[in-house]
Amino acid sequence: MRIARIVVLCLLMAMASPLVGQTLDRLGDPLPLGAVARLGTARLRTGGSFEFHPDNKRMLTGNHLWDENGGLIREFPFGSYFNDQVTVSHAGDRIALTDHNAGIGIFDLETGRALHVLQPSHRRFVRSAEFSPDGSSLFYVHYEGPLERWQLGEACTRTWAREGEYIGATLSPDGKWLAAWHGMSIEWIDAQTGETISTLTHREDFDPEFENGNEIMDVDISPDGALLASGGEAGAFVVWDLETETPILRVDDAHRVATHHFVRSMQFSPDSKTLATVGQDGIVRFWDLETKRQTRTMEHDQFQRIRFSPDGKRVAVSSRYDLQIRDAVPGEPLADPPGHGERPQQRNFINGGK
Repeated sequence: MRIARIVVLCLLMAMASPLVGQTLDRLGDPLPLGAVARLGTARLRTGGSFEFHPDNKRMLTGNHLWDENGGLIREFPFGSYFNDQVTVSHAGDRIALTDHNAGIGIFDLETGRALHVLQPSHRRFVRSAEFSPDGSSLFYVHYEGPLERWQLGEACTRTWAREGEYIGATLSPDGKWLAAWHGMSIEWIDAQTGETISTLTHREDFDPEFENGNEIMDVDISPDGALLASGGEAGAFVVWDLETETPILRVDDAHRVATHHFVRSMQFSPDSKTLATVGQDGIVRFWDLETKRQTRTMEHDQFQRIRFSPDGKRVAVSSRYDLQIRDAVPGEPLADPPGHGERPQQRNFINGGK
C-alpha cells in the first residue's frame, strides 16, 4: 500500500511539473509552446486593451506600463486592471485610459501624473479611443453609442458629438477624417466638424443569405492612408481602395467557414503591405496585399486581438489569459487548404527581439 501511494505521489508531481525543455517565465510558470517571455504573470491573467509604445520598446497593457525587459515601470491609478481601452499619443508622451465607470483619464506617460479626467455623455463600454496626430484632440466611441471629439487643453471641451449606435471608429493617418461603423455601414466623418462626408455599405459585399452576416465588427486604415479593411460577423472581410472606394481583396466563404462566422480583430502592418486578421477560431492569418494571398498563420488557444510593433518586425497577440510577443516576418505562402501553415518563429520584443 505504501509503495502504491509513493507511485501515485510521483505521478502527480510529474503531471504538475513543466515538461523537460519547456521554457518558464520569471515566476517559474510554463510558457506556451514557442513563446520566450511573458509580460506580467499568468497568475494575474494580464489582459484587456494593449498597445506598443512608439519607441518600439515599452508596452502598455490596461493601466500598466512595462519596460523593454518586461519589468513594470508604473501602474496608472485609474479605473480597473482591465480598462476598456488604452491608447498612446503619437508623440508617446501621453496616454488615455477609458473606464465605463470612471470616465476617461489622460496621463503624462513619463511622470504618471494625471492631466485630465473627461466625463463622457454615456456610461458604457468604450470601444475605441484615439489621439489626433498632433495630440490636441481625443476621439472615442461608446459601444453601440455616440462618437465624440474632445479638445484637450487647460480646460477640455467636447467640440462635437454624433448620436447613434456606433460600434467603433478609427482615425485616418493625417487626422482629417474618421471611419466610424455601425451595422452594415461605414461613415466617413470630417474630424473637425463631425459631419458625414460619405457612406460605404456592406449590404452587397457579404453573403445576404447569412443571417446578420453583414454586421461589421472591426475596421482598420492602412498607415499610408490608401486602404481600408473591414471585417464582419460572417467571418468575411474586404480591403477597399479608398481613392476609388472599390474592393481590391474580398475573402468570403472559405474564410467564413474557417473562422466560424466572426472576425475578432484586424490590423495593417506599418508598411501597409500586410493585413493580419484574427478569427473566432483564435487563429491569426497574414495576407499579402500585393499577391492577395494568405502567407502564414499563428495558432494558439484563442487569440483575440493583434497589434504590430512600430517597426513591423513583431506582433503582440492576446488571448483570454495572456499577451504574447511574436515574430511577424512573413513566411512562405501556404499550400491548400489554407489555415494550416508552419508554426512561425516566436520571440519577444524584449532586448531587441534577441
